[in-house]
Amino acid sequence: MDKTNHIKQYKTLGYVQIKNFFEIDNINKVRELIQNNGFDNKKSEIYYEEINGEKKIRRVENLAKNYKEFKNLIYNKLLQEYLFDIFGEKSFLFKEKLNFKPSKGGGKFRMHIDGHFDWFDSNNNKKQGWREYGNQFVNVVVPIESSTIQNGCLYVCEISQTTDYFGNNWQQIRSRLDGSGPHLKTDDEKKFKKIYIEQEPTDLLLFDWRCVHGSEQNMSDYERPILYLTYNSYSDGDNLDNYYYDKKFSKNTSKNKSLY
Repeated sequence: MDKTNHIKQYKTLGYVQIKNFFEIDNINKVRELIQNNGFDNKKSEIYYEEINGEKKIRRVENLAKNYKEFKNLIYNKLLQEYLFDIFGEKSFLFKEKLNFKPSKGGGKFRMHIDGHFDWFDSNNNKKQGWREYGNQFVNVVVPIESSTIQNGCLYVCEISQTTDYFGNNWQQIRSRLDGSGPHLKTDDEKKFKKIYIEQEPTDLLLFDWRCVHGSEQNMSDYERPILYLTYNSYSDGDNLDNYYYDKKFSKNTSKNKSLY
């Protein structure tokens, strides 16, 4: 595995896909958990969507401390080495979720930039997205089943498109987004080139949190579960519990949480 060139591509383009990164046995443990519907809403946050009148799981969050099946993926030794080379130091898991993208109508996600949005804490204080927890984040995508254009695979845009068009720091980027963020304005979406990342189980995608990304609707006959992990630098601290606490009690003008 050519780690040097992988890291070079990440630092140049803002993303890198690596084939055959994980052991299939570790993917199969998560598959079995999904097949057995083994998620407990007392341990995790489970979100649903309605498709053709049927309630289906959209995503599950708060996995690392509650399900042993994810341990060998989240804390994979080689992955930690890659993250060390990107951050220049060790890292902490910041947040995680399993996105299901159900078949025959699983929802589209508009172009957006992770962590660049306003949210309100339990005392109604305005906060600055993920910037409240750190200055640099790396997203990691692990497909549990095949992720294709037909079933709504992730697309990303090169980091230079973000920095050239919006700027390089949080405030510059946030000020150019739609409403309270993190979505791009409709007119701006046309200026960004989508790179569709088709993946097979055991593959890995790393991308900078500032990269514009999204996914299309899944109109295929197969769901598209992916494990979506985000890490922050060691110097920014272990924020996993703080993030989920803040998210639980965050507010906005509706009944929904404003931290995501």
